[in-house]
Amino acid sequence: MKTARKDADERPAVVTAADNLVFESAESTDHLHELIGAGRRRIVYDLRNATYVSGAGLGVVADAVKQARRRGGDIKLVVRRPEVRRVFELGELDALFEFYEDVESARNAFADCVGEVERTLLWKSLADD
Repeated sequence: MKTARKDADERPAVVTAADNLVFESAESTDHLHELIGAGRRRIVYDLRNATYVSGAGLGVVADAVKQARRRGGDIKLVVRRPEVRRVFELGELDALFEFYEDVESARNAFADCVGEVERTLLWKSLADD
């Protein structure tokens, strides 16, 4: 009997924004895109240190989550400051993301759900037996 192959990215990758999320400080968002391009499907984007998110920063993160979802993945956000969360609400992007208070909760949220891609791979591996 075959066993389902575990993904190389089983444990979610964590990207921490060192400061505010604006287009000019795109180092962490570049890292998001690198991870997605490398096939990582589970990413936690830690914005606990951010006190401000620009409109351009919102666009970059929204684009990253769309890319991740097209590849069967997702990005979960860690946001503690209400003013940062409010920027996502004002940009009408709050429905696009899941928000968490800490990194561990966001990581655990991936473990609590089995996505469509995982179900498809599991059923395919069982059918191949």
